[in-house]
Parts: sequence; structure tokens; C-alpha cells
Amino acid sequence: MVWPKLTDLWRWQSDIRRTCRSLKFRLVLWNTAVVACVALSILLLVNGGLSIVLERALAQVLQEDAREIGVNLQTEGWNPATYGEELHRKAAVHRQEQWFAELLDESGRRVWSTRGAPAADQVGSSAFRTQEQSLSPSSAGVHRVRVGASYAPLQAQQQTLSRWALFLALLAMVAAPAGGYWLASMATQPFAQAIDTARRLRPGHLQDRLPVRGTEDELDRLSRTVNGLLDRLAVDVRQRQDLLANSAHELRSPLAAIRTTAEVALATPRAAVDYQQALQDVVEQSARLQNLVNQLLLIAEAEADLKNVHREIVDVQRLTQTVVEMMQPLADVRQIDLASRWEPAHVQGNPAHLQALLVNLLDNALKFTPTHGRIAIRLEVDPGCEQVVWEIADTGPGIAESDLPRVGQRFFRGGSAESRRAIPGTGLGLAICRSIAESHGGELKIISKPGEGTRVLVHLPAVDPQTRADYSGSSAGSAGTFT
Repeated sequence: MVWPKLTDLWRWQSDIRRTCRSLKFRLVLWNTAVVACVALSILLLVNGGLSIVLERALAQVLQEDAREIGVNLQTEGWNPATYGEELHRKAAVHRQEQWFAELLDESGRRVWSTRGAPAADQVGSSAFRTQEQSLSPSSAGVHRVRVGASYAPLQAQQQTLSRWALFLALLAMVAAPAGGYWLASMATQPFAQAIDTARRLRPGHLQDRLPVRGTEDELDRLSRTVNGLLDRLAVDVRQRQDLLANSAHELRSPLAAIRTTAEVALATPRAAVDYQQALQDVVEQSARLQNLVNQLLLIAEAEADLKNVHREIVDVQRLTQTVVEMMQPLADVRQIDLASRWEPAHVQGNPAHLQALLVNLLDNALKFTPTHGRIAIRLEVDPGCEQVVWEIADTGPGIAESDLPRVGQRFFRGGSAESRRAIPGTGLGLAICRSIAESHGGELKIISKPGEGTRVLVHLPAVDPQTRADYSGSSAGSAGTFT
């Protein structure tokens, strides 16, 4: 019976710790603390300010009374029977405030006072507030008029107001957690919706989005940012699913061919020539598989984190010259004019990836350029020395306008079915080039019209000119004709 209670206690403590770490709890705590500080500050200011205001008001009233009595004495003279009785009546009316008036001689001794006036030794104590008015000239031996009142009624009023202020402050502090909880719930609602949406997301279920309230505040911007992230994730997951499906489809054909060839060869005894032919077919299909796997690995490497990939200052001019010289024999066999023009340029990146980019672009151009056609390779640095530009232009059939948006997608091959059968390929060449360019902080553009050929532009960030000047691995390449 003890263990269930201990388990419940542990769960209760876990819930409390989780609640205390929540953003809503901290918002409520901060709101309550701020309200408490404001209420305490207001209480202190009201108490201190009220005391000053009431004391000044009492001093002003007493000063006016003293001035009024002094003016009357100097204009009408002192007559205890008439004016004295008037002051007695006024003291009786203000008995609650213990108001009093007294007349003093030249030495400061009391000559006359209203009934109920405090003793002379009490007048100067802290229990009374007094104001004096000098008479010039004196009247009937009276040189000064003193008017006073007790602090007790003033203090009673101040205490009453302080109690009300304290009550309101306590009421605000009690209401602060409830109000803070409501405000925190309203403020954290979009975050709760984001958490619920993220919890429901699955690789095959990425269509949920956060609601946008249209207030254009920080929470709306957060919702739009999260929705944009989800859109990009959905596109990436869809592309990866398509890549997986297309890769399986492309791998299935050569694997099926290899298996069929082997099964046929093993079915019945055959001559050595037949076995050699079967093995030759297996080698060809294996080479096709190897090429496809290498292309998929290259795409994966290009899209991987570049921090884990070897990078260095690459002499793009030398790299271009090397690739052109390597592809020149193939162009000669196909009787295609390969013209080139380049200038010194350097980028920071992976040399093998950049070489694969240019090789794929030239190989793709050679495939689609007819006999006696022309391919022009241009390498230059923009005037601002910020971009290195590769341009490969061919005189091939061009790309249909309907196919142009999809060119560069993995496994996409445009044109007719007949042209796809005539020109071998996997549809990964331009996808690889685009991935490599983007992984190096650049971009790949394709400009093409049917019957007018195709231009492929690759923009890469150039290395700082001073860095290029200090790089000792640069070398001048021979420039061919380019028009």
C-alpha cells in the first residue's frame, strides 16, 4: 500500500516541476511580481505624498486664518467682547480639528487665547501645527497672532486613505495571478498550437499549418515562419520520396537484366562464346548500376553539410582547361567544335565536385549537340569580382518550353520517348550540377528555346581578390577561340 502512494507523490512532484519550468508559469510569476512592485510603489507614494499634501493644505489654511485675524486687528482694533467672541465661536465650530487662536505680546507671552486652547508648553510640540502673523504696528499690546490645529484629525484621514490604498493593493495582487494566467494563456496559445502541429507531423503527413490571425504581430510572423519551414520540409520530403521511388525504378531494370541473363545462362549448358556474351551483358548492366550509384552518392555528398567536406581554394581556370582537354577527344569523334575562353578565377570549394559539375555539363551538351555542331565554354569574373560565371552554350535542339521548368529535377528526361531511347542517360546529370552549385553557395540557370540551342550558366562566389593574389597554385591556361 505504500508504493502506490510514493508513486503518486513522485508524479505529483514531477508535474509541479514541469509546471514551474513552463513558459506560462513564468509569465504568471513575472506578471504577479510586476503588479506587486507597482502596487507597493503606489502605496508608498500615496502614503508619503498624501501626508505632504494634507500638511501643506493645513498650513495654508492656518496661514490664511492668521493673516485674516491680523488684518482685522489692525483695521478694527482689538475688542475681546466682539471680535474675541467671534474667534471663540470659530474655535467651537472647529472643535474636532482642535483649532485655536492666541495673541502674543512682544516677548512672545500669551495675552489672550480661545477657549480650549492647549497650554503654552503643548503648542510647540509635534501634536500641533501652528502659523504666526506679525502685526506692524502692534494693536493694543498684541504683536503677533498665532493660529494652530491638531495633527490628530489629519493623521486619522491619512490612515483611512492608507488602509484603502493597502486594500486595493492587496486586491490587485490577488487578482494579478488570475489575470496573468489569462494573459499567459492568450500569449502562449500560438506556441501550444505549434507544439500540437509539430506533434502531429509525420513524413507522410505534412499538410497541417499554423493559423495566421492577420494581426501582423510577432506571433503572426512566427506562424508564417513555421509555416514556411513546414512548406520547405514538405517539398524536401516529397523530393526524397520521389528520389527513392525513381532510384528503385532505375535500379530495378539493370538488376532484372543481370538476373535474367544469369538465369538463362545457367538454365542449359552453352558454348564458351555464349557464356562470354552473357558475362559481357552482366558487365554492361553492372557498369550502368555503378554509374547510377555513383551519381546518387555525388548528389548526397553535394547536399551534405559542407563543413564535413574538404574545401580549398580552387583555380577554376586550370580546372576548366583540364576538363576541356579531357572532353576534347570525345568532341573530335563526334565532329563537334569545342571552343573555349577563360580568365583567371578562383573559388572556395571541393575540387572533385566542381570538376564533376563541369564534366556533367559538357557531357550533357555533347549528347544533345548534333554532328558538326558547336559548344562554347566561357569562364569569367563579373566586374565586381564577386561572382565567377561558367557558361556552356550548345547548338543542340533546345528544350521545349513545357519541359524547361522541370529540367534539373532528378530522373527527369525531356523530349519524346524516341529521343530518350536514342540518347542514353539517367536524368541525374543536371540535378547533380544544380546540387553542387547550390552547395557552393551558387546557382545554376538554364536558358533555352527549341531550335536555338541551350545555355547553362553557373554562378559561384568568387574568392576575395587578395586571397586569389596570395594563392600560389594558380596557373595560366591556354585560351581557345570563342565567339
